[in-house]
Amino acid sequence: LGTAWPQMSDDEQSTVQQALLDIAASAREIEGVRIAAVHAFGRRGSAAGSERIVAIVRRSAEPPALRRMAIDVIGQLRLGSAVPVLASIADQQKERTELRIAAVAALGSIGDGRATDALWVLMTGDSVDVAAVARRALDQAKTYPRAAVAAVGDGELPIERRAMAARLLGNAPDARAFDVLISALNDPGQELLESVITALSRFTEPSYLERMTRLLASTG
Repeated sequence: LGTAWPQMSDDEQSTVQQALLDIAASAREIEGVRIAAVHAFGRRGSAAGSERIVAIVRRSAEPPALRRMAIDVIGQLRLGSAVPVLASIADQQKERTELRIAAVAALGSIGDGRATDALWVLMTGDSVDVAAVARRALDQAKTYPRAAVAAVGDGELPIERRAMAARLLGNAPDARAFDVLISALNDPGQELLESVITALSRFTEPSYLERMTRLLASTG
C-alpha cells in the first residue's frame, strides 16, 4: 500500500481502510494478520472508523499483542475520544504492565486537557513504572492538568507534587497559570520557588514580561 496509497481515489482509500478494519476486528483471522492490519490502518493517518480500533483495546479477551498495537495506533492518531478507555487500562492493576505503560504513552501523545487530567491522576497510582511514564508524559505535554492549578497553592500536598504542578503550568502559559505562579512566589519553600521561577521563565509574551517587571519594581 505504501506507494499505491497516494495514487488511490478517496473512495478507494475508504474501501481499503474498511477492509483493514474488518481484518483487525475478525477473531477468525490469524493474530499476526490482525496486528498487521491495525498497524497498516495507523499508517494511513486517518481517524475514520477508528472506533473499531478503540473497541479492540476495550476488549480484554483480545490478544495482548493486538491490544498493544491498537493502543499505539490510538496514540499515533491522537484520538481524544479514546482517553477514557486508555485511562481505565492504565489505572487497572489486573492489566498487563506493558499495556498500562503503552496506554500512558498514548495519553501523552494525545496530550489534550482530558489526557493530561488522566496523567495527573496516574502519576500517583499503584505502579511505580506507570507513574514514572505519566510524569515524563506530563513534562512533555503542551497543556497542563486542571488539578495543577489548585495543587500549587495546596499546603496539604507534598512539596514535590506542588513543585511539579508549578512546572507543568509553564507548559501552556496563560493568564490563569500566570496568576497562580505569581501568588506562589510568596511561598517559603525553596523547591517550590525554584519550580515557580522555572515556569515563569516560559511566559515570554510582552504582557507577562511587563507584569513581572512591574512586580519586581514594586518589591524593590
